[in-house]
Amino acid sequence: MQTTTMHNDAEFWASAAAVGGLSEAELEAWNEHVAGCPACKEKYNEEITMSKAMKQTIEAEGPDPGFERRMISKFRQVHPTNGNKRADLLSLFPILAGGVACLALLVLIGIASSWKGEKAVVAGSASPAIQTQGTVATTVPDAVEKTIRANLNGRTVSNVVRREDNEDVSYAVEARDGTGQEWDMTVDEDGTLLNIDTDPTELPAAVQTALQAQVGPGRLNGVEKLFDDGETTYRAGITAPNDVQRDYTFATDGTLLSEEVNLSDLAPAIQAAITSQVGTGRLVGIDKTFDDEEVTYEATMAGTDGRERDFSVSKEGKLLSREVSLEEVPAAVQQTIAQTLGTGKVVGIDQSFAGEAEAMAYEVEGQKDGKPFNFIASATGRLLGMEE
Repeated sequence: MQTTTMHNDAEFWASAAAVGGLSEAELEAWNEHVAGCPACKEKYNEEITMSKAMKQTIEAEGPDPGFERRMISKFRQVHPTNGNKRADLLSLFPILAGGVACLALLVLIGIASSWKGEKAVVAGSASPAIQTQGTVATTVPDAVEKTIRANLNGRTVSNVVRREDNEDVSYAVEARDGTGQEWDMTVDEDGTLLNIDTDPTELPAAVQTALQAQVGPGRLNGVEKLFDDGETTYRAGITAPNDVQRDYTFATDGTLLSEEVNLSDLAPAIQAAITSQVGTGRLVGIDKTFDDEEVTYEATMAGTDGRERDFSVSKEGKLLSREVSLEEVPAAVQQTIAQTLGTGKVVGIDQSFAGEAEAMAYEVEGQKDGKPFNFIASATGRLLGMEE
């Protein structure tokens, strides 16, 4: 879904928009997104400032008029882009020369081909090669390629990005149909389909009805089908008549599971709890969730290290849980996790709370023998039970 992709890949969209690397339609969509997203607007302004500074730095060198075309031609002879927008960003600065030209070219490739935790994949071959700053590093796993090809339905892959989150690796796929319409999906490194853009007409009838009621006089931006531990949900991006964009998640029976909210919309106690948890990091987004009529707020923050983490706050403003890394849990809990999972792997860990700040338990989301394997351990490392 485009609005979610823009938010998650804000660094790329902001960089591309700042240097004129978007089509008119894409730029219009990006401007609509930043109008309702302060975080992305701030990132966009930073990229514009950096772009101007870079251009001013390299303009003084002034190469001959054919320099840019020769450099791009050579680059494409070695690494065909097949419409890869990230590689095409190399053509955005026509004034490069000498040592400054080499430096600027490397900077541009860095902007175009990679960002923290992600590497661009050159599409168009049977096994696309992952590329970072012009150097082939590895290839897309066969299981991932198989899933991609099985779900293209006649579309053409324009780009694949390898994403790393601690030990978790996934591949974000961008494709286009015959009309040029963008379409995305994400595949786990084992070939499991995690999410995929979906035509609204293909949704279950109950979801279509609920979605139409939610859209009202607004505009539907797109729908994404999500798969998590065998559970299917649908996330829709909707622009209200006042041009505010928000995401909504529905169950297969049409039940509204969550809606995106802004920090300023929340009660003071909830705002204070979220702000305290974010600290010196950056708030990425907040979802108001509904579970058996119980309301909670699921927030995502990015730390100073760039890593995103989720946490949950009650409607009273109490911290309910927060995502932690394996290295952050007590040694006794690490030992229990290792013994319970064996050769399996940790997908995620949530630290749950009782009272104000007393750790109650660690909910471990794992994978063993290719299947979900979830359990709970106490703060002292005692195995409390398995989860469905």
